[in-house]
Amino acid sequence: MSRMVKGDTDMPALSVAMLTRPESIGGCRTVARVRSHFMTGPTTEPTYSSNDLAYLRAEYRMLEDLCVDRSDSPEKTRDAIAAGRLPQPTYVLPEGIELFPPDFFALLDSAGSLAELSNHFTDRHRQAATAVDIPTSASEHEWTNYLSGLYGACLRQVTPEAMVAKEQLIWRIETMTAAARPDDDAWVTELREAVDALDAIERPFTDYDRQRWGGTSRDSHITAVREKYLS
Repeated sequence: MSRMVKGDTDMPALSVAMLTRPESIGGCRTVARVRSHFMTGPTTEPTYSSNDLAYLRAEYRMLEDLCVDRSDSPEKTRDAIAAGRLPQPTYVLPEGIELFPPDFFALLDSAGSLAELSNHFTDRHRQAATAVDIPTSASEHEWTNYLSGLYGACLRQVTPEAMVAKEQLIWRIETMTAAARPDDDAWVTELREAVDALDAIERPFTDYDRQRWGGTSRDSHITAVREKYLS
């Protein structure tokens, strides 16, 4: 018998397969998913629009800026990134400038040390997953996704809790729209709450993201759902 998500009476719980499928990030694809997309999808390299560049320069930071007033130097941080102990840059501009989310060091600071970061991430992810009664076996897989740096493109705060919330909200929206009841006011209200909650934690994404991924979860699970059911 499938489990139910806490607070729900008619929705089956997320399965481990749902949580670990490569596309499950819903717009923050894994590196493997991006490579696969290019192999079978676009034949040209994605490019940054002028709006992208203005947004990225306003919202993201270079390591040199993030390391100011820290004991972590840019060189030491890049070594940790290369060793797979800290996330990759979320964006790399054509001139080679690497950009990171402003909270790049927040999880490391919470962990207390680089040696504790992986366990700290996994523990927090499992706690967040347990709180909403979804499988915790995907937590180590999500550590790999975190290290890809791609969550920095889609989450306003790159935390294990936000990653779990995003996954659950995307699942909830997909489940509800698969059995749509647009004439049911209660259904519409519940769907609106889920979409608004996803909107609150997701970034707007860039034109570059839409090119490299063929779309984003904001397009498919927020904008399109609002247009179809909530306008």
